[in-house]
Amino acid sequence: MQYYGNVEFIINYIDNSSVGNKFFYIQVLKTQLSAYELAAIFYHAKSHPNFEQFKKMIEHYGLFYHLDQKLILNYPHEWYCYHEDAFLKNTNFNSD
Repeated sequence: MQYYGNVEFIINYIDNSSVGNKFFYIQVLKTQLSAYELAAIFYHAKSHPNFEQFKKMIEHYGLFYHLDQKLILNYPHEWYCYHEDAFLKNTNFNSD
């Protein structure tokens, strides 16, 4: 569980910081995550006590863009708990 807490902390830290170009820093984090790690985060986030808050950040930053749908049980049913933005490539590097 500590692993997921670290990922969430990094996303929260970037999101709440005054640093410019937040999407760039989230992209750096995303490049470190394997497809299997993304799938684990997909499920962990759903069981998170603050799911709605975490979900907003996942969707805002397109965290699941590289998530392989084959790794999600009951696809596409499970997919629908997130807005499509969670799966879109976010190239908005100049805007926060």
